[in-house]
Amino acid sequence: MDFKNIVIASAANDCTIYAAEELKKYVRKVSGVNLEITDVKPSDGCFFSLGRTAAVSDGDYGKMISALNGDGYYISAKDENIFLAAKTDRGLIYAAYEYIEKFLGVRFLTAEEEFVPRGRKIVLPTEPVTKTPLFNMRTYLTGDVFQERSDADFIAKTRTVDLFTESDEAHGGRLTVYGRNCNHNFHNYVPFEVYGNDHPEFYRFIHVNGETLPTVDITNGLTESGEVDEKKEVSVVKIVAEEIKKDLAKYPELEVVCLTQEDGPYYFDDENNEKLAAVYKRSGILIRFCNAVIRRVNRDRAAAGKRPVKLMTFAYDYAKDAPVKEVEGKIVPIDETVVADENLIIQFALFCNGFYDYFSDKQYPFIKKTLKEWRAVAQDFWFWGYDVSFHRYLAYYDSFDNIEANVRGMKKEGITYFCMQGPHDTRKIWQNEIRAYAYRKLFYGDERSAAELTEEFIDLYYGAGAESVKKLMNIFHTAYKDAEAAGKVVTCGNFGTHERAEINPEKMLYSAVAAIERGEEAVKSAGESDDQTQKLLKRLAGVKATPLMLLYDNFYFYHPEGSKEEEFKAKKAFFDTARFAEIDLVAERWTIKQYEDEPSSSERVVKLGEKLRDGERYFN
Repeated sequence: MDFKNIVIASAANDCTIYAAEELKKYVRKVSGVNLEITDVKPSDGCFFSLGRTAAVSDGDYGKMISALNGDGYYISAKDENIFLAAKTDRGLIYAAYEYIEKFLGVRFLTAEEEFVPRGRKIVLPTEPVTKTPLFNMRTYLTGDVFQERSDADFIAKTRTVDLFTESDEAHGGRLTVYGRNCNHNFHNYVPFEVYGNDHPEFYRFIHVNGETLPTVDITNGLTESGEVDEKKEVSVVKIVAEEIKKDLAKYPELEVVCLTQEDGPYYFDDENNEKLAAVYKRSGILIRFCNAVIRRVNRDRAAAGKRPVKLMTFAYDYAKDAPVKEVEGKIVPIDETVVADENLIIQFALFCNGFYDYFSDKQYPFIKKTLKEWRAVAQDFWFWGYDVSFHRYLAYYDSFDNIEANVRGMKKEGITYFCMQGPHDTRKIWQNEIRAYAYRKLFYGDERSAAELTEEFIDLYYGAGAESVKKLMNIFHTAYKDAEAAGKVVTCGNFGTHERAEINPEKMLYSAVAAIERGEEAVKSAGESDDQTQKLLKRLAGVKATPLMLLYDNFYFYHPEGSKEEEFKAKKAFFDTARFAEIDLVAERWTIKQYEDEPSSSERVVKLGEKLRDGERYFN
């Protein structure tokens, strides 16, 4: 087969051109063949045809292409030519990357690292490939796909689609979901600088992540029956509806607007809110408000001959308990005013997961309860899960066995947007790089298991040190299972036990360190170039930082009579390793330098114990 061209339409847009250029680039890297991108089929030789559905006219593809949903794509071969098609621009990029990965063997490991085999030939698919991502929107949220740290090419390569980072036209175009500040944005839709002086009754000032900001009264402007009080000329509910209409005018392609509570446990509270919460719960107050907003917005859109839009809000923190009651053993809405409008999406944002998958019999009771009860009042759901300890990014987070169950379970539950949050503000946490690889591939329908995907990543990313990483992971996993079997509580999360000394015996941590040190020796002996050896050693240092951090963090648990000199030795071992690995953050918004400058371990123990006890009270 003598491939000559990648054929695209003469009026191809930026997205199609980008997909063609990426296909050209990786075909050249893998096979050495330099294809020409053109709108003309070669007079002799073979070609790739790349385009939206209408651009693919050759062959009997109509039925298969018409069956594609969303960003689905199609790859097939006929007469030794290869056809890649999709209904959407983004799907066309995915078709190109599917061919690059499945048939050329390329692997996109991280934003900085990819595996590209050399000397392979261009492969004809023997059977058509038709694939649709499992979720309309999907993200494993780490720094490589999040806002200012994101990599636009990597977002496309990993088929990430979320509301946090907008793609340019070449990478798929504007998303159809939008919210001011993305999330936690009640106050953004009732600007304090506009209404604060004339209507101070709209606001309360609350504390969020060390900042003081206003939040609004979401009962203001509603009647007892949950309707908009038209007698009030100016109210919170009317203002929010008008502000959302401004967003829709600015972004007419929007399908979903996000309106979500401020982060944390604080909210607008007064006598009226307390009275209504006693009847409807905080979640019921939220539903009544959001129903009124989206109904008003869609009423006005219908009058203007425009399609309806949807509104998304959170079932999170103080509003996570569904507005339901039990009647004769059946879960029912408190009343009809708390039943979500057909155009209201509820996004579950349920904290502290990790040691068990979301559908495990051992999962936190409140999570299972929440999933069940919300079904009684709403029909359309998104899910925001957590795969990180915000308090200690580097602590071992034993959630690798849960990946597949979480993805398959969310699909079975009918979730259409699945966000799994890792450390969103850094790219440097080794565990999440591995889990992100598996999650992202499963999100768009990779046929392999999560275990196969994690092993593939480790083998390709750590080279001669791969087996040492697997050994360390097994050491931690076995220790945690043994601790659980012994009756100890083992959990992952911001208030989890996985950071504690009793779950991480000192001897076990030193075994983990030794495993990585054997990997370092293997890398040094592998005969790689100096640059590649240094790169692999840095990656292994990022892994070794996990047991070293736990040894330092829990020093006085292991050595209550230990000296300052001994603690300094443990501290130096960790921070020297972390600096070599170029680790930037040890926790959310907490730099490695801030951690290094903290008080001694003995003082931290007291503070950590208080936090853990507070967390246990919360979950019990």
